[in-house]
Amino acid sequence: MKFHTNLQYAVIALVEIAKNNHEKPVSLPKLAEKLGLSLPYLEQIFRHLRKYELVESYRGINGGYVLKKKYEKITIYDIAKALDTSKPTSTCKWVEFAKENAASNCLGHNLWINLDKKMNEVFYQFTLADILNNTKH
Repeated sequence: MKFHTNLQYAVIALVEIAKNNHEKPVSLPKLAEKLGLSLPYLEQIFRHLRKYELVESYRGINGGYVLKKKYEKITIYDIAKALDTSKPTSTCKWVEFAKENAASNCLGHNLWINLDKKMNEVFYQFTLADILNNTKH
């Protein structure tokens, strides 16, 4: 699992929306300003989140975004998957040098495989509620 900056920002943004608890949609311009992000960058993140049905948008003067599911049900893995960061953290660089049987020739292969497994375990365990409530230390 890759740990990109856009995953961090998506989690922070969704926690901000979760704080609102469906009272009213949160506008992206206000959210971008609060988080210190550019609006186009945040819009790009939210396109992915909407496509994977983690958020829904409302148009109009009071429009914005709300969570489509309860925040207790949205895992960090869900967010990573929506942003297409659920691919392995690292791949064996040996592939560039030895095209045949690369996995067995990569000295760090088991390290990268185990690292990805551990990260996935953590990302499956944590939900937006855990972050919002500061649980699972």
